[in-house]
Amino acid sequence: NDREKKLFDIVNHLNIGNTMITNPHERIRLAGLNQRAGQRAKESAAFEAALNYFVAGLNLLHGNYWRDHHNLTMLLMLGKGECEYLNNRFDEARQTFREILKHAHSRAEKLYVYNLSITLFVHVGEYKAAVNAGMRGLQTFGWQFPEKPSKQFLIPEIIKVKWRLGWRKAEDLIRLPPMLNSDNRMLMEILINLNAPAYHIDQ
Repeated sequence: NDREKKLFDIVNHLNIGNTMITNPHERIRLAGLNQRAGQRAKESAAFEAALNYFVAGLNLLHGNYWRDHHNLTMLLMLGKGECEYLNNRFDEARQTFREILKHAHSRAEKLYVYNLSITLFVHVGEYKAAVNAGMRGLQTFGWQFPEKPSKQFLIPEIIKVKWRLGWRKAEDLIRLPPMLNSDNRMLMEILINLNAPAYHIDQ
């Protein structure tokens, strides 16, 4: 639409002359516009263009940007890492994810990166690394699973699940209210994403 086209036009023109922008506040503002443009481009599957916007945004930041502009830096770095992955730049994506984890403030931020890492490792066939990433994500919330679960571990857990389900049918579960807690939703997403790689390394 017109608003989206104008955003890209404005950001492209400003990026061409960004070396002339010396005011720190203006540079931060342009970095934010690059983040918005990168997100829009990513949503439109223009992954190479999106990566360029995220990188341009990061290049506008100076000093201790993780400390001074944490939220903006996090958004730009997450976009960069995801687009590196989507552009098959897997080694660069891993390095970006490692840097994000070093500076993540919250468990939710770490969980988001671990979830992306699972997708990355599965895509390149590194199932063990995918499981390790998922396990580290779950451990940030105190969830512990044995690497090689025995029958002594599994059977009591299966019994607990059956007991909690009781006589409920599938249609009863569908009618339950949606899960609203964002941390719990992300934990469930990690467990779902771990199914395939876990099966590959230990059926």
